[in-house]
Amino acid sequence: LNDAPVRGYEEDVGSKTTLRLFYPESASYNPGIHNDPDTLMVLVPFKLQDLRWLKEILYDEKRVRKGFWKPPPLIWLGQASQIRVLDPYFLRLTASELLQIPLQPRRQQ
Repeated sequence: LNDAPVRGYEEDVGSKTTLRLFYPESASYNPGIHNDPDTLMVLVPFKLQDLRWLKEILYDEKRVRKGFWKPPPLIWLGQASQIRVLDPYFLRLTASELLQIPLQPRRQQ
């Protein structure tokens, strides 16, 4: 989540596959600068707009920057084959079980 360096720190962090967790506001223009080519970029979607941002980037669609606390990059050089999306279920589970945040079920209309 913080773009901590891995190159040169293999003794400390290991040399297996590196997973970089990010959200649009934390994305750097070129994730390849500080990462090995095999680094997997994992989007942590906190809101629907985060998923829209990724879709717009991958499909070269018009970018909408509304709904972000900090403008995400309009151009992002991440490779599609190296991108994963964290299932939102795990965020919900973390909020309810680990952080004990009460979650209200959505009302059906």
